[in-house]
Amino acid sequence: MKAKLLTRREWILGSFEIAIMRQALMAQQHAVHSAQAVAKGQRVVFEYLDSSAALTLAALAAEIIPSDDGPGATEAGAVYFIDRALATFDAEKREGYKNGLRQTEALRAKLFPASASVEGLSREQRQELLRGLEGSDFFELLRTHIVLGYLVSCPSGS
Repeated sequence: MKAKLLTRREWILGSFEIAIMRQALMAQQHAVHSAQAVAKGQRVVFEYLDSSAALTLAALAAEIIPSDDGPGATEAGAVYFIDRALATFDAEKREGYKNGLRQTEALRAKLFPASASVEGLSREQRQELLRGLEGSDFFELLRTHIVLGYLVSCPSGS
């Protein structure tokens, strides 16, 4: 079998993909260390997210991959993975998060007018909110980031 020679374009694109994968792995390591620090009572500073956005995303992540039968998105530090992703290799997705968080807040206010925040909703209410977001670009982006952050970051054996 003859080896295929890469074109300059293919080589550049391949190098870019490797750089992105490296950044994603670094974000996953950051997520693990941040989640461990929080578990020890230490304060972790977000690089991109403000505290309100981080709380909202953490509440949604906890419903997308709950901690029912083992570690979930919370223990994996999914919100820290998202933060690092938006600060580095997925910075172009920031606008999607800004718009998605606005959409989430508007839907929360419509569905639960007496509520003050997503994190203040009951688990059932957060699940209803997520059902209302399903199919949106933001939901798909959020779910992808949470799953990526979870798969490698989640502590095994916990």
